[in-house]
Amino acid sequence: MEQSSSPIWGNRKINKKRLIILIGSVVCLLAGLIYSMHLLFYAKPLDGEIVFELGEPISDNPKYFLNTGFLAGRIISPDMSEVDVSVPGDYHVGINYFGRDMSTDIRIVDTVTPEFLYKEAPLYFPTDSDIKPADLIVSVKDADKNVSLNFDGGLINQESLHFDIPGYHSVWIVAEDSSGNTARSLIDFIVDAPPELLVHDDFYVATGSEEDLSSYARAYDDTDGDLSGDITLITEGTSFSEETDFTVTFSATDSCGFNVSKEVCIHVMDAEDIQKLIGAGTISRQNATIIGAINVYDTGLISNENFEDTLIDLMPAVVHVEAPESAGTYKTGSGFIAEITGGYIYMLTNRHVIGKAKDCEVYFYTGECATAKLVGCADDYDVAVIKLPLSDLPEGFENIISTVHIDMTYWENLDDKDNISLGLQNLDTDGTIVHYTYGQLVNLHGNFEYFEPHEQTEMSLRLRPGDSGSAVFDENGRLICMAFGYSISPERDWGVPLDEIVGAYEAITGHVLYTY
Repeated sequence: MEQSSSPIWGNRKINKKRLIILIGSVVCLLAGLIYSMHLLFYAKPLDGEIVFELGEPISDNPKYFLNTGFLAGRIISPDMSEVDVSVPGDYHVGINYFGRDMSTDIRIVDTVTPEFLYKEAPLYFPTDSDIKPADLIVSVKDADKNVSLNFDGGLINQESLHFDIPGYHSVWIVAEDSSGNTARSLIDFIVDAPPELLVHDDFYVATGSEEDLSSYARAYDDTDGDLSGDITLITEGTSFSEETDFTVTFSATDSCGFNVSKEVCIHVMDAEDIQKLIGAGTISRQNATIIGAINVYDTGLISNENFEDTLIDLMPAVVHVEAPESAGTYKTGSGFIAEITGGYIYMLTNRHVIGKAKDCEVYFYTGECATAKLVGCADDYDVAVIKLPLSDLPEGFENIISTVHIDMTYWENLDDKDNISLGLQNLDTDGTIVHYTYGQLVNLHGNFEYFEPHEQTEMSLRLRPGDSGSAVFDENGRLICMAFGYSISPERDWGVPLDEIVGAYEAITGHVLYTY
């Protein structure tokens, strides 16, 4: 009987070496998978204290707080709700990772000294201003937003510095953050007075004028001196062709950059209407700039409760006169300013004060003295006109003297029974008042026997030596007459009537005085 040749599988031997390799491969594979998963999901708190510098970026990225695997770093979301990144301090960061509490504490510290950001030198500050430490620099650069800035040294408790006069100064300032980091700096600066702008609030300009308004303003600075030539006029356009009102702004800037400006109202009016405002005392050279009026020097009506105050206000229009006689003697009298024009001051006095002199000395209320020349005398009335050039007096003298106010309408309607109070003042050579004299109007057109047949104005002023040629005013400063003489028995005082004064002036000079 034959045996079968088929293999018997159940009796086949296993190759152990191969089996071991296979098992090892599987184990390595599993280990690699496990390690890879560990690397991906690994998370462990950082060793040591976690410290951040104030100002460094701190986000909710887990890498700031944990050692993490690739996937863990994307899964974990720290809770930063208790952290204020703008303030140094200790804070708690909440971290939960698959049920594990991995919360940690962090510290935010500030170790960086504040840094000054400086302004470009030189620094200027106006007088009478409060200078604070922050005014001396642009800012302080620091991550801490709560930086204090103070003056250093003995000024540490002062909130501001104040200087009344210009000068150069140096001061220490100190910046300190909430962590105690400090920086100190010495700052130099200059204190200067802002420019002073001298210009009236209102301008009255006659229609048809062609004027540069900026020439009517003045600017001065303690450091730079006269800045008048640097005044600028800010306007949308000026036109004096028709009556209107508009505003302009005058501006001046000094070398320190300090600026001063002022808005001014411009009133464009007919010259006659401007003159009426002057005559009524509504405007004057003292409270407004007047351009193109017929007589800007007119004193206008004056309102005072006391007659003496009115006479004091009229002092810029009156003068003291001394005319030479023979053998070194001279006559003394008074006079008043009738007109300022063409570079000359024209004054009225009595013919008998001048006598035969061609020159005389004129003293003003300022004490200034100049030599005037005779223009001429009236034939019928005691009137003489003298004049002197303004160039013989200090520059700008015309701005402090005035002409008398002549209101013919008022004068022509005066009634002898109106009980009009009259007064005059007599100036001495130094400009002081020798005396005031008061009285009443007696007769506007009276007969003085020594001057027949001409009518004279009679009054009860009790004239004294030296009063000849004085302007006689009413309580509002209107010219009523010019004193010229008196009689003793009976006591009567006389003046040249106003209409005769005006007529004599025109006949002598050829000028027509403006009268209201």
